[in-house]
Amino acid sequence: MSWRQSFREEFRRQTSAETESPPVARARGYAAVLSVVFGIIGLGGLFSLAVGNISGVQGIGLVFLIAGGVLGALVLLNRDVVAARRLGLWAAACTLTGLLGFYLITVLTS
Repeated sequence: MSWRQSFREEFRRQTSAETESPPVARARGYAAVLSVVFGIIGLGGLFSLAVGNISGVQGIGLVFLIAGGVLGALVLLNRDVVAARRLGLWAAACTLTGLLGFYLITVLTS
């Protein structure tokens, strides 16, 4: 068995849903916590939106940030690895969409 085959098999074993290694689970948890933090930032942005400090168009990005935070919290609460990974993918997509949307609207309207 070559080194490349053993590395590939070890990688598959550690990232498989049935035999997920603790470092992979920890990385998934860190990504979920990052989505939750950006969701909290999105909530703070909604308060700025309510006061009138930022444009209403930027609320779209904030809603995506909050949705990513909620999905990130569901990842942390979910014990099923396959479902948690699926939710984590949606949380990352919502968080990145919210950040990109908020940033682009801020840059284009300034």
